Amino acid sequence: MNILKVSAESIRRANSKGVDFNKMQHYKGIIVVKTNLNGTIRVREISREMINEAYEKSLRHSAEEL
Repeated sequence: MNILKVSAESIRRANSKGVDFNKMQHYKGIIVVKTNLNGTIRVREISREMINEAYEKSLRHSAEEL
């Protein structure tokens, strides 16, 4: 399984597109991500726990850099 990375840039992009983080906190489903690279389709399932873990890790990393 690949490690998910949340960067400050991806958070800024999400904020600029109007993501409602209040609704995100109550999301309980699984997000299915399909990527197509040179004709090869990869399917990944991302749970809320995985998103929270990646977000917390990103915040810790940002705090260490400051």
